[in-house]
Amino acid sequence: MPIDQLEVPSTIDEAKEYACNYAVRWLSEDELLQRIEAAKITGETAPTDNLRDYWQTEVLKLRELLDSKEYREGDFHQSVDQLLFELIEWRAMFYAIQQSETSVDPFKQHVFLQQWSIGGVHTMYSILAKLVDSNNKTRSLFHLWKRVSGFIEKETGSEEVQFLSRQIAGKDRIFSNEKSEAIRFRNKVIAHNEKSHSADLSNLDNDIQILARIWSVITTWSSFGVIEPWRDAQTTFSGLNLFYGAADLLLLQSKRQSYLNKVETWCRTNVCTKTYDARSPYFSSFSVTASITPNEGSTTQ
Repeated sequence: MPIDQLEVPSTIDEAKEYACNYAVRWLSEDELLQRIEAAKITGETAPTDNLRDYWQTEVLKLRELLDSKEYREGDFHQSVDQLLFELIEWRAMFYAIQQSETSVDPFKQHVFLQQWSIGGVHTMYSILAKLVDSNNKTRSLFHLWKRVSGFIEKETGSEEVQFLSRQIAGKDRIFSNEKSEAIRFRNKVIAHNEKSHSADLSNLDNDIQILARIWSVITTWSSFGVIEPWRDAQTTFSGLNLFYGAADLLLLQSKRQSYLNKVETWCRTNVCTKTYDARSPYFSSFSVTASITPNEGSTTQ
């Protein structure tokens, strides 16, 4: 649904719900099928008629979505979370490859990997443009911030919110040809055939830093954060074991994690005061611990 068709929030609670719904991603077909099957099983084993009716309704809703023309034709947006995390995942991979002194360099030796690299560069700059797009027909971080930043400022009284508003949409807007090397490269080299110089990927980091902080301010204000947003390191580099040895792969994984740590620091750092809030729950992970406590009166030998 175009952004101009969404209901504009009028209260703080509505704005928080708006932010959550706006940022959430759509389920893939496999994920929908898995949820349908899980709902069926849960409904079949439900202990009461009310619960069975509830899960049957859930199955019908999920099936209706899966079979809808809009879903089948992809007539829905990519979520802000999905776009931002994908940009960061790509950048972290390139950072790892560029910062690692490995024993081999397959990205210079094999044409296929060179073409993959070009595709990855184009993908990163395209995602960046989507996140800061001001076109009324799109869903972007730009639009989400404009919709909810006033409510965040009203509730928190944060001066940082005013600063970020000037950065993304105000008179100090940095996402322009004049102030952003990354945006200029996207517009001049990728979107239009005006120049042909190579990309300096480090220029992306200045823009990612601001976008990550804007996203984290919204997310912390409106929800409990995101659980395990990053891909598993081994999965990220799966297949490259055909080119790299075990030591090189471990180095790549370590450098990628270094970049992700940097991003999480950007998310937790106030851009005005430079203070760091380690308690803010922007990113969470599941942790399971087990302990064995002897029953009262038991003996051990």
